[in-house]
Amino acid sequence: MELNLAKQAHHFPEVQTFISEAYRVLKPGGRLQLIDNVVPEDAALGRFYNEVEKLRDPSHVRALPKSEWIQRLEHSGFRLEALICLAKPFEFASWCERAGLTQLERERVEAAFRQAPQASRDFFSIREEGGKLIGFTGEAAYLEAAKVRLDS
Repeated sequence: MELNLAKQAHHFPEVQTFISEAYRVLKPGGRLQLIDNVVPEDAALGRFYNEVEKLRDPSHVRALPKSEWIQRLEHSGFRLEALICLAKPFEFASWCERAGLTQLERERVEAAFRQAPQASRDFFSIREEGGKLIGFTGEAAYLEAAKVRLDS
């Protein structure tokens, strides 16, 4: 049995509850597969990403660093079997449109990017052209974890 997510986990208010429930419903040897946005291990970079996401979409709760996903999964009885990281480029205009932002909300998000510390600008490859914010690059991770078989 495999369990795939349609909604992204960074919108879940209780990620640990989700992991525990996934573990509960899977048979021994079953696999949990998920793809979600992740943040860097550096706390300041992670905070920046989560803050701009929350500005853009109030339903955003928190994107986790990869190490936290691994720790939570393994402490819940899963064995991590795959982790693949993917660069996730975002085009700013369409990213804002998907969230249905008003012009004022969009300006607030753009201001947050423009005021970002240099480390955030560099890490997220914040791109501007002609004085206009064009985009940035985040990261997503594919994680596959197996429910460890219980000995009887």
